[in-house]
Amino acid sequence: MTPPGDQDAELRFGPCQLRYDVMRLHRRPQPITTMTRHLQLAQCLSSAEGMPFWMLLAAPNTKGPVLDASAAWLLKLNPGEGIKLHLGTWHTGPLLEVASASFVNFELADTNQRDHETLPLGRLVSVHLT
Repeated sequence: MTPPGDQDAELRFGPCQLRYDVMRLHRRPQPITTMTRHLQLAQCLSSAEGMPFWMLLAAPNTKGPVLDASAAWLLKLNPGEGIKLHLGTWHTGPLLEVASASFVNFELADTNQRDHETLPLGRLVSVHLT
């Protein structure tokens, strides 16, 4: 195994209780109109079924009150890969080719109630997954 170092994903989960769950998510409607971020946790997400998925991402320093859609980029995660978001990373996803899929999620127990900022995109974004 590789010794720990600067290349490791830094995990921060704040002072709250953690939650590890498997959740069934459905394909999101297009076009994408908003992005979300969390400032107290480094969310981790992976396909429980080994399926590819995509995330629309923007850097934490992207400012609102309306997000510049040109600052966002699309990241494909291949089967067997997962993602750890840095604190404050704007995101939408997972985006799926299929109607629904199961995901493993590691976050704060109350992330969506306490640490959830959502802003509109300056223009609608349609994502074509292939």
